[in-house]
Amino acid sequence: MLDIVILIACSLCGFAIGKYLERRARMLTSFYSDLTKYAELLALNVESKQTALPLFNERFAESCGESFGEYLLQNKLRVKLVPSQKRSMEEFFANLGALGSRELANHIAYYKAIFSAQAKECSDKSTKAAIYPKLGILLGVSVGILLI
Repeated sequence: MLDIVILIACSLCGFAIGKYLERRARMLTSFYSDLTKYAELLALNVESKQTALPLFNERFAESCGESFGEYLLQNKLRVKLVPSQKRSMEEFFANLGALGSRELANHIAYYKAIFSAQAKECSDKSTKAAIYPKLGILLGVSVGILLI
């Protein structure tokens, strides 16, 4: 009887870990898609509307995902980024207020290309992340069998 309980507990733990990893991958994909949309709309704002950046950030934060909105308004990063990704994002936001209109448009276009490539990479990983809970169950069952 104890063997079955151990096997079920290990399976559930594996499933929970798989779901956690899947959720992290989907959150990163959502973050990068919001970041790409932000760069696109900011480029449009620079070329036409020219809304002040804090007001633009507030309006965008209302319509985007929770993790990116929190980063925009409070500078809290809830997703795990690779150091190169984090550095490129910090450089993008650091130079937004320090450039003229033409340089700002070039700056946004450059980083929009970088962010869209990273968003595509994250999207590819996110589609593969659907298998994480299943792999977690298999790993949990194998650990449970080893413990029996």
